[in-house]
Amino acid sequence: MNYKYILGLIPLACLGINTAFAESACLSYGKEAKLTGYVEVRTFYGPPGFGENPKTDSRSVQNILFLDEPICSEAAKDREDEKNEIEVTLRTDGSSDLLNALAGKHVSVIGKLEHSEVGNDNTNLILSSVKMSESDAEYQTRIERKPILDAIRPEASKQAGQPVRIKIERLNVSNGSAILIGNIVAEEGKTLDWSLAKNCEADLDKMLWVVLNKTGEKWNVKEMTICASEPPYWYLKDDQLTMPCEVYKGMDSMQEGSQLEDLGQRCEALKEKPQKKTESTKNSDAPLALDNNQKVEMLTQFQQFQQALKSDNVSAVKSFFVFPLTWNISFWPKNEGNPPEKITEEVFDKYSLQILNELKPLSLIHVDLHTMAITEYRKSGLSKEEQRRTYYPADGDDENIYYYKENNVKHFVNGTCDDVTNAEFFDNEMMASIGSEPNKQLPGMSELCDHAEVFDFAIINNKLRLISSSFAG
Repeated sequence: MNYKYILGLIPLACLGINTAFAESACLSYGKEAKLTGYVEVRTFYGPPGFGENPKTDSRSVQNILFLDEPICSEAAKDREDEKNEIEVTLRTDGSSDLLNALAGKHVSVIGKLEHSEVGNDNTNLILSSVKMSESDAEYQTRIERKPILDAIRPEASKQAGQPVRIKIERLNVSNGSAILIGNIVAEEGKTLDWSLAKNCEADLDKMLWVVLNKTGEKWNVKEMTICASEPPYWYLKDDQLTMPCEVYKGMDSMQEGSQLEDLGQRCEALKEKPQKKTESTKNSDAPLALDNNQKVEMLTQFQQFQQALKSDNVSAVKSFFVFPLTWNISFWPKNEGNPPEKITEEVFDKYSLQILNELKPLSLIHVDLHTMAITEYRKSGLSKEEQRRTYYPADGDDENIYYYKENNVKHFVNGTCDDVTNAEFFDNEMMASIGSEPNKQLPGMSELCDHAEVFDFAIINNKLRLISSSFAG
């Protein structure tokens, strides 16, 4: 994932910052505090030289809150007081995806105030266990609304067999996870033809149910049903409430014997209980970022996975799976009814060849164990003859039209897409993708080209495992 400095976001004069303390009392360590300001993402040099040897020194990425006004803190045991502090480091209990996505935006956050323990914390004060305030959770939903709809629309149209629009009844977003409830409707001036939709009964009620997560800058569809006859959340079991509890708020909890009517409240009650670990959750103890040795080990085992794909070694490929595994099953025979939402061990054994064929493009990614470099495989959408031409954007409203000159005559062509297979490290996982991107010489429109099936790999019990699959774009 690429991180960038967010520098010079807001001139201090524009913010009206001065050296006076806020009118409120100084904050206490160990207690909850609510702070407001602009989120910045910064990269700092780390050991061994802390910047003296830029080529070899490690680097750390921190989320910093540039405060609206200075704060002060009260001295406590082993913790000195601080005055006129304008920057605070933000730390979450989980992934920092949410804060990274809010870089440059004005937010209010709640967390526990702490004092830095070492000099390379880079700020004197730290706000730990950071959460968005309720008003900012609503703000977060608002700013993520369009990218979420952009991620949903292609898959919804594919399932409906026709272009559709999304009507939202509820959208809950929190910490890189989201649930959307609503309906699909036809394009303006048209009528939806349900006979074109996959696995939908025309005479039954229909709800759109979508579960998403965010990786990097993209929202990925993890689960989608365009014609649920009953709310899918009615049947969610306790062990399926794995996302932040805020995304379940406002949904009825139908669990028998429970006094909690709201699914979000039920989720919060479960989080307070100690949970027994299963194989699929043991990886939660893994570090939030991989060190170089762990990356080399992951790449080494990924090469073994690639070799198993190349040689059509079904049993070897199967050993990398964690069952059941969420999957967008496209190979399901029509005469067998609706496809399952997850691949079980039984489904894998029955359709192993189809599954291996879907995964085989991952074997084309080049991995260098010495440099830990991962190089994408890209198949150009242009022929060799077409690649020798020079293309220019055509005048007009259609951004997908280009032209090239031959014998002083303009020839108009559409932008095109490349087949792209790639992988990258993200937190304590490795994400591999099979999809398409705009051609770099004759770029097709992003809404036509930017999509991929994303496969998440993690080390569980010293073994590389494929733990989830989702659709992005």
